[in-house]
Amino acid sequence: MLKETFARLTSKHALAAVAAGALLWAGQASAATLPVVNPSFESPDLSNTPIPGNPPPGNFVNTPPTGWNAGPLGSTPLGGIVNLGGAPSLPLGISNVGVWRPNPASGAPFFNAGQGVPNGAQVSFINGPGVLNQILSSTLAATTNYVLNVQVGRPLIGGLAGFVTGATPFYGLDFYAYDPGSNTYTILAQQNDLPVIGTLGDPGAGNFAPEQITYTSNAGSPFLGDEFGVALVSYGADTFLFDSVDVATCNCGFGGGGGGGGSGVPEPASLPLLGAAVLGLFMLRRHLQIAA
Repeated sequence: MLKETFARLTSKHALAAVAAGALLWAGQASAATLPVVNPSFESPDLSNTPIPGNPPPGNFVNTPPTGWNAGPLGSTPLGGIVNLGGAPSLPLGISNVGVWRPNPASGAPFFNAGQGVPNGAQVSFINGPGVLNQILSSTLAATTNYVLNVQVGRPLIGGLAGFVTGATPFYGLDFYAYDPGSNTYTILAQQNDLPVIGTLGDPGAGNFAPEQITYTSNAGSPFLGDEFGVALVSYGADTFLFDSVDVATCNCGFGGGGGGGGSGVPEPASLPLLGAAVLGLFMLRRHLQIAA
């Protein structure tokens, strides 16, 4: 009788340890997805809107996708207070960006076998140097890891809607902060596909590939509370396609320095909380065996 009573009491304690550890762990690391307007570029809908003068391979428009802006950030051609990726300033118009809806019925080989539009039926394009950017609905928060995921592609054939292939591919992805009071844009994190200095990959002509950059904000960042945005950039003469833009966050108790290399791994200080939950499970199993 005494043994059974002891087993019931210690089991309750073990369950309490499991619950406490799990709750503390969940409080330390919470993930969320930030809303992105028109993330797959399905608007404007080009399915039933033949455009005079467009070639048979598919419809396209040389206007920014719904919810997105084209052109430079602020007065600097390739970004706010810094040039993206250290590239020279380039004159960027908006006529080289838009939305493309490939028409498979045309028989044109837009992509390699097994490849195609990753999500939906349309993609955005930047034909030569240009920028597509969007300010998100959330402001920049402290100790948060931001992750930008994008499907990046290149068309297989040249001459399609004026698209260019065969040039040196050079594109980038960026996080930026915007202060509406001073009308100032600041690049927070940026990456490109240049060999050696860049971390992004070239999908190759006719392919799409998932690419990602991260930014970790610290508690002392001067940009906390600023509006927060993402930018898709093409620097060179080649044509790049973009689809499935996704921005996720993780409040993992970072003490990082606000750079672009956050890994999303919880800091060591939070690991004992996970240990408490594991220990509680062990205690529960042990005392259930005693009770049996």
